[in-house]
Amino acid sequence: MAGYHPIRSMRCTTTGATCFARYSHCHWATTYGWSTARYDQPHLITPPLSGRVLFDLRSHYPDLVMRVNCLFRDHAGMIWVGTDFGLFNIRMQPDLFQRWLHEPNATGGLGKRIRGMAWYQGQLHVNTELEGYWVISEGGEVKMLGKPGDIRLAMSTHGGLWRHEHNRLVHDTGDTLFFAPHASPWCILPLSDGQLLVGTAEGLHLYHGDRITAPLPQQGFPELERSFVVHMTRDGQERIWACTNSGLYRIDDQGHAIERWWPGGGPGHPTYLPSADIRHFFEDSAGIRWIATATDGVVRWDPRTGTMRVLDKRHGLPHNSIYATYADGLGNLWLPTDRGLVRYHPATGHFTTYTT
Repeated sequence: MAGYHPIRSMRCTTTGATCFARYSHCHWATTYGWSTARYDQPHLITPPLSGRVLFDLRSHYPDLVMRVNCLFRDHAGMIWVGTDFGLFNIRMQPDLFQRWLHEPNATGGLGKRIRGMAWYQGQLHVNTELEGYWVISEGGEVKMLGKPGDIRLAMSTHGGLWRHEHNRLVHDTGDTLFFAPHASPWCILPLSDGQLLVGTAEGLHLYHGDRITAPLPQQGFPELERSFVVHMTRDGQERIWACTNSGLYRIDDQGHAIERWWPGGGPGHPTYLPSADIRHFFEDSAGIRWIATATDGVVRWDPRTGTMRVLDKRHGLPHNSIYATYADGLGNLWLPTDRGLVRYHPATGHFTTYTT
């Protein structure tokens, strides 16, 4: 490897430690052929190794079998790990993330299950499934405004702040809409006539005043009446898109499906989409559509050319279960996954994964 220098290494076959490195009064070792640990005590490391694990290949790539064969340190002080399945780079840098509502000792590792978030009037509003309704100020002050125990799911800032609480939708003006408990809302989208289009585990519903519809009949698309609708949004032309577990639908202003994209038609079909379980839809400023799927990674869809490209673990994602695609002001997309938060730079195709 031109420009990179091997650092002192050894193999300890009796303990499972495969590589060892020392520089700048720190010790690095790969343990059991899988993990990389750092030791800050400047003395000879003897088994068993007990340093803090920085990167565990098994947790990121559980379906791969690989061993760590060598370690390199470059001139910038970064660690390069050579394995049977590629080259990995480990960088030490300050933690730029802040963690809120975290329960490190939660039973079974499950803490507050966050189901809805909305930035509204300088504060972050957070709905948790059973652990209350929370508000976090820009300065970091945390308040619980709703008691634990009630199921809370959707939030929306279209036309003010709407939030779900138990069997009702509550607006920041005090308006309240009630509905059947079995139709818990997962997403909310106001329509042009003042009605609310609400996605539930049983299709789409309309809410206006005290009037509640049963699942809206979907002529030509009966499967939508039984589908789990997890996200709705408008594109740059104000068209409505609904993400469901039966495909991606385009919806009119009355809440009825117009088109459906899913794998059923097969590649080459005008409405073919390589995944049916869709979680999130985002259209960027160039008109490119980014579709997060539950099992197949992210789909990049260029409607001008009709081309679709799937980005998954083969391209650098840590997991193919993606919950959303959010853009920042620097040209990146942020992807929540089942194995960390991923920053993707479309211009370079580079993925960076952040884990705890």
